[in-house]
Amino acid sequence: MKKNIWHLLLPSPLYLLLFFLNLHFSSFSQNDSITARDTTIFSQEEEVLYRAETMPCLASCCKIESTANKEQCTTDQIRLNIFKNFRVDQANKAAINKEIKNQGGLLYVKFIVGKDGKVKDPVVLKGGGPLLRDLAIEAVSSMPQFSPGLSNGKPIAIYYTIPIKVMPLE
Repeated sequence: MKKNIWHLLLPSPLYLLLFFLNLHFSSFSQNDSITARDTTIFSQEEEVLYRAETMPCLASCCKIESTANKEQCTTDQIRLNIFKNFRVDQANKAAINKEIKNQGGLLYVKFIVGKDGKVKDPVVLKGGGPLLRDLAIEAVSSMPQFSPGLSNGKPIAIYYTIPIKVMPLE
């Protein structure tokens, strides 16, 4: 009597479910770095990648020759720009502090650096209440233009996912 061994060669449905859940939530890591995964997504207008041969950079960082240092500089400049552009007026302080207390102050924002280097389609993936979400989207939208990412020498659109930590305001 022959035994069927196909079930040993194919992944179980539970394993596949765990695998896809891990892929989905892997961008929500607790470290404070910008995450980029090697995956291609097709938006309505253009192909958008998570990683490229040459990642987008801000003007002050593009002169750096080392790829790792250039990417770290861009990460630091993104954080600095978000910090500068995260504007809270006095009228909203109490409401924002309440949101931070109730829902936490950690938000994950995803955006595209387009082929033209402009920031497009920022969206809050996780965290915050309505006021914090609006402030985060406004801060990301007001970033300066990037030098676009390159793949095979051609400009491409790149996804970024960034964590933004908002502390209670005094």
